[in-house]
Amino acid sequence: VSTQSTWGSLQTPEVNTLNKKIRKMENELTNIYKEHQASTKQVLEITQQLKEVEYKKMELQVKFDTASELINTNAESLMNKSALIQQQESIIETLKNEVVAHKQSKEMMEKQIIQLTADNRNLLNKLMGLKNEMAEKLNDASEIYHKGLDMMKKNSEPSISSQFSTDAAKLEEFMIGSAAAPSKSTIPEKPKFKIIAHSSEAVCVKYDNFGNVLATSGGDHLIKVWDPSTGKEIAKFKDFLKPVMCIDFNLEGNLICGGSVDKTLKVFDIKTQRTKITFTGHTDTV
Repeated sequence: VSTQSTWGSLQTPEVNTLNKKIRKMENELTNIYKEHQASTKQVLEITQQLKEVEYKKMELQVKFDTASELINTNAESLMNKSALIQQQESIIETLKNEVVAHKQSKEMMEKQIIQLTADNRNLLNKLMGLKNEMAEKLNDASEIYHKGLDMMKKNSEPSISSQFSTDAAKLEEFMIGSAAAPSKSTIPEKPKFKIIAHSSEAVCVKYDNFGNVLATSGGDHLIKVWDPSTGKEIAKFKDFLKPVMCIDFNLEGNLICGGSVDKTLKVFDIKTQRTKITFTGHTDTV
């Protein structure tokens, strides 16, 4: 009772005001604690979300690295394929040039065959003419021979008869030999030797004006000079970019020129084996 009376005596307006403030502060502190707990929970949630984002970021980085590696691999593969395509295009272009060279070589060979056929016909005609001429001369000689025999029979001088008999015997031997001897061909039956001149088709063959050296050109873009007596290579010229279609020597035989599918004409010094001059300006095969 005394305590309550004492407490009651303390319930002054100031104390009540302080109590209200204290309760208010306690409520505010309670609210602050609650807000702090809520904030802590949000921080934890945000931290967890950050971890998940970081994990996803790592997964995306792995995927990005894999994709980058795949892109690099594909890019390298594309470069290799591009180089292969360029190489194949170059091979196709070379094959096209070789086909053109083959066609031109075939045309040249056909022309040469026609020319050789005509030359052969002319030679046969000349041979037949010579045979006819020889036959006429043999007939004349035979007529003279028989006339001589008749004269010999009528002539009584033994020295003249003996001399004419000897001459007549020689004439008869010549006539019989000429009639019996078969004609001999000047064309050799077998080659002296074989030269493997080029790695591709041999397009042109040319002797110099003295017959001392032989030159060849081919689809391997080369001109080669040979010793025709031994078949050994003397010189080689490889400045052309495409098949060499024609070659020729100068009058002295110390220079050789060649025309190519690469549209150029080059002159070479055989002794130094160097290019002396290059002519350009054609728009097609020389």
